[in-house]
Amino acid sequence: MTQLGTSEAMGQRNKHMTIRQQNVNKSLIVKSDLLHQLDLEIYDFTAIQEPYLNRNHNSRANHHWFTVYPKEHYTNPSKTRSIMLVNR
Repeated sequence: MTQLGTSEAMGQRNKHMTIRQQNVNKSLIVKSDLLHQLDLEIYDFTAIQEPYLNRNHNSRANHHWFTVYPKEHYTNPSKTRSIMLVNR
């Protein structure tokens, strides 16, 4: 069994990041539809404008994505205008 050197391993990785951007107009239906349509093999990041936030000021995502909120979300969640989803 052979091990790849660091430069060889980096050369085998995809050198491009793909971002999907969508405005969901604070709609849970649109957000859910977006999550079901995202191809995990294509998209590395998803930028969501006007995300749906529940009564606890949290958005929804499935187990394939990490949700990243802006730092101001935790002090003033009503001003959250976008979130990022990061592919695991």
